[in-house]
Amino acid sequence: MRFRLKFGSPYKWKLLLIALLGGLTGLFLIWILRKLILALCYSGVGTLLFLIGLEVTLLGMNVHLVSWFQERQAAFTITYLSLTGIGVIFQLLTSRPSKRKKEAEENTVQNTKQEQRKPYSRP
Repeated sequence: MRFRLKFGSPYKWKLLLIALLGGLTGLFLIWILRKLILALCYSGVGTLLFLIGLEVTLLGMNVHLVSWFQERQAAFTITYLSLTGIGVIFQLLTSRPSKRKKEAEENTVQNTKQEQRKPYSRP
C-alpha cells in the first residue's frame, strides 16, 4: 500500500491538473456553444431512455433486442447516433431565443431607430 501511495504522488498533481483543465474546457465549450452542447446532451439522454423503454417493452413480449444488437454492434451505434442527430436538429430548429437575447435585440433596434431620427449636425 505504501508503494502505491509513493508511486502515485508525483502523478497526483498531473491528474488533478488534467481534470481541472478538462472541466474548465467543458465549461468554456458550454459557454460558447451552449445551445448546441445542451441539445446534444439532451438528445443523447433522450435517445438512451427511448432505447431502454423500447427494450423493456419488447422484453414484455419476450423479444430480446439487446441480443440482436450484440451480434450487430454497428447497427446499434448507427441507431443511437442517428436518433441523437435527429433530436439535436429538431431541438435546434424548434428552440426559441431566450428572453434576455430577445430584449437585447429589441433594445438594439430601438436605439438604431432613435439614431436614424436624429438630424445630422456637423461638429
